[in-house]
Amino acid sequence: LVTLPTSTRLIYPAVADLALVDSEPHLSSTVEAQRVNLNHSPASSITQVRIIAEKTLSVTHGAYSGVLDYLPDTAIVALIAVFQGATTYTLGLDYQLTADQVDWSLAGEEPAPGSTYTVRYQYIDSVLPTAVDATGCTVTGAVSGSMIQITYQWKMPRWDRLCLDAA
Repeated sequence: LVTLPTSTRLIYPAVADLALVDSEPHLSSTVEAQRVNLNHSPASSITQVRIIAEKTLSVTHGAYSGVLDYLPDTAIVALIAVFQGATTYTLGLDYQLTADQVDWSLAGEEPAPGSTYTVRYQYIDSVLPTAVDATGCTVTGAVSGSMIQITYQWKMPRWDRLCLDAA
């Protein structure tokens, strides 16, 4: 039998139980900076943010007709527009997307070999969020109406119990 004249406080470090939330989807409302609130909070850390971004750039057509022209990004989702001067080429008729490249093997028209044309496309990009806190972050550059995917560690609720018996 142990008799204590007063209660004794037991102090121990609180360690959060973490759960991984992988690629939580959120809809982008603008390409500008936007606040994204997480579904589970508080968050311990945000490990990755993936967005669909859009880019427009000039590409030099290959040395022969029907060539595949390289684009500098990977994980390209869609070719939005391809044009040269006043000529706008048609997706599925003149060109197609093949392995992250502009594929000119279709029977339609194409730019002259060695000439430069403009292509606008969307691709998946990993970005660094800003203003990160326990409930969310700010994301910039996501195409309006596209998906923002956030991977983070969530501090799950805890229920601690200290049980004593007669011994």
